[in-house]
Amino acid sequence: MKQFTDRVAVITGGAAGIGLALARMLASEGARLVLGDIEQSALDAAVADLGANGADVIGQHQDTPAPMQAAAERGKYGVSYNSPMSHFAPNAVLTGPVWNWGPYYVKRVKAAKEGAWKSEDYWGGIVDGVVGLAPYGPMVTDKVKKAVADKQAEIVAGKFHPFAGPIKDNTGKVKVPAGTTMTDAEMLSFDWFVEGVEGTLPK
Repeated sequence: MKQFTDRVAVITGGAAGIGLALARMLASEGARLVLGDIEQSALDAAVADLGANGADVIGQHQDTPAPMQAAAERGKYGVSYNSPMSHFAPNAVLTGPVWNWGPYYVKRVKAAKEGAWKSEDYWGGIVDGVVGLAPYGPMVTDKVKKAVADKQAEIVAGKFHPFAGPIKDNTGKVKVPAGTTMTDAEMLSFDWFVEGVEGTLPK
């Protein structure tokens, strides 16, 4: 059995570079892939490339049900994006990330009224109640739902972070030491391949 058989990998920025290289590596090890990217044409090309090599891939980034409907037409599953989409493809949609900006807007309006508003970068998540999951499809088992709930609880409790060290690059060099976590700025300025990705970056 391959290393990632029956595991699902969600890869943002999956149309090129590190994301696409990681997708190819995971696909070769049996993983099921969900790709996201802001460049739709590049994402379509990546999906076609991976699909031609035997991977079942549904890629999506924007708030449209089309990829979920395409998954349903092919008898595949998909993860929606930005809003609940199960009513468009009830037999395909597993779940999907959704954003609730209400709590943040309330805080910002309150700050403005009190004269305390200031410009800032904001990366709200599960802890802030901004990011959540759409309702699960009927094909999602209770075991999977519990696993997701447990991992969400770890995130809220500060016990799990996907970019916590140790993380090595593909030359074996430790880029994120144990006991540290990448900052938002560091994640937005990735200029190295993680361990397991084949290739080099152009100089």
